Amino acid sequence: MSTSMRLFIGGARGSSVVADPACRIYGGDTTALLLEHPDGGRILIDAGSGLRLVERRLAACPGAGDPAMLMTHYHLDHLLGFPSFSPIYRPGTQLRILGPAGVKSSPASIFGALMSRPFWPLELGELRADLQFEGLNPLANEEPLRINGFVIRWFPLAHPGGCLAYRISLTPDSPAVVIATDYEWDRAPPQAQAAFVTFCRTPAPPALLLMDGHYRQAELAQYRGWGHSSSEQVAAVARAVGAAQFLVTHHAPLADDVVLAARERELQAESPRGAWARQGTVYAVTSAAAGGA
Repeated sequence: MSTSMRLFIGGARGSSVVADPACRIYGGDTTALLLEHPDGGRILIDAGSGLRLVERRLAACPGAGDPAMLMTHYHLDHLLGFPSFSPIYRPGTQLRILGPAGVKSSPASIFGALMSRPFWPLELGELRADLQFEGLNPLANEEPLRINGFVIRWFPLAHPGGCLAYRISLTPDSPAVVIATDYEWDRAPPQAQAAFVTFCRTPAPPALLLMDGHYRQAELAQYRGWGHSSSEQVAAVARAVGAAQFLVTHHAPLADDVVLAARERELQAESPRGAWARQGTVYAVTSAAAGGA
């Protein structure tokens, strides 16, 4: 029996869905992730169009009870799969949804707006599932959350409108995955960059870092303020935090499989433990360098 977490990539595309045969390998669905506990607990991270693949895995690999959902932020590419997520229409489903709470937003208000007419025919109050919403203060994370067997901490990222990174492990001291889906590294001041490195490394370097590498380094100047990092920056951050393995995510919509494969080969020539996240792939989160399965 496995004693490690497993991370399933339901979608890793950034900004918009790409329906193109040229994007089959790395995928065209937007961000939706699933973490699986060896004892059957599960956590969803974000609800992009990749949630349809996550739903299939949930059905094929029944766990222990209903999953919880963590939202990194509320941009549409991270939300658009939710209205079609069939568990929310089933009586008896209990879904706890947690995400950043701000002055003008909370999980309840955001999902309430998403599931409202004329955008969708059914509103939250008409769903048959029991949805429970909980706002997270981006600046207050003194004590980790414990949900479905996981230990969860979070960290605020530089991104338009804000975003949370999550550090998730089985115990406070066990190998962790760090998920930073949307992050503009250059817009974070040096003290925030240093704090993020400390967040990732405490109490030990992560087994797996999943981080936004939407652009190439040469493109950053023309997209300053758009909220994303380069794949070269992901590699540098992975080295700084001592990650056993790292995955570049939030793939640019115009980058097809040929482009991403070339970038991956270039990356791995310098950083053999790095790769581009591939939709439909499962990664084991262990103390050694994690591998695809």
